[in-house]
Amino acid sequence: RDRRVLASVAIQAAGAVQRRRLEREAAEARALAQTDEMRRALLSAVSHDLRTPLAGAKAAVSSLRAGDVTFSPEDTSELLETIDESVDHLSALVGNLLDSSRLAAGAVRPRLARTYLVEVVHRAATAVSWVGGPIPEIAFTFHAMWAYTDGGLLERVLANLIDNAVRHGGGGADAGRGVEVTAESETDDDGSPRTVIRVIDHGPGIPADR
Repeated sequence: RDRRVLASVAIQAAGAVQRRRLEREAAEARALAQTDEMRRALLSAVSHDLRTPLAGAKAAVSSLRAGDVTFSPEDTSELLETIDESVDHLSALVGNLLDSSRLAAGAVRPRLARTYLVEVVHRAATAVSWVGGPIPEIAFTFHAMWAYTDGGLLERVLANLIDNAVRHGGGGADAGRGVEVTAESETDDDGSPRTVIRVIDHGPGIPADR
C-alpha cells in the first residue's frame, strides 16, 4: 500500500515539475517573441535615419564628380562638409545599433559608478549635430547632480534623445521654448531613491493614430 501511495505522489510531483518546465519554456518563448518584435520595430524606425545621411553623402559626392559643373571653393567646401557630417551621423547610428545588439546579447554590461550628471548631460548636448539651421536653445535644470549609473551609456542615450528633440520637436504651440533637460531626485513606491532625467520638447507630439 505504501508503494502505491508513493507511486501516486511521485506521479503528481513529476506532473508538477513538467508543468513548471512547460510554463518556463512558454515564458522564454514569449520573451524571445517580444525581443524579436522590438528588434523589428527598431530596424523599421531607424531605416529612415540610415537612409538620410546616405542620401546626403551620395548626392554631395555625385555633385562633386559631375564633369559638367564647376564649383567654387566655397561650394566645394560646403559639399565636403555635408559628406563629413553625413558620414559622422551614419557612424553614430551604426554604433548605436551595434551597442544595442551587444547589450541584448549580454556582451556589454553597464559599469555603475557615482556619476556627475552635469558633465554627462553637457557632453551629450555637445555631441548633437544639427543640420538645417541653428540649434534651438537647450535649457538645463539640475535638482540632482549625481547618480549611480554608467556614464558612457547614459551619455549615448541622452545624445539620442536630445538629437531627436532638436530635430523633431519644433512646430508646436510652445516650440519657441526650445528643448529642456532636467534631472531630479525622486522616490519609488517602495521608498528607494532614484534619479529621473527628462528630455522635453514642445513640438506637436506624436499623432494619436500612431
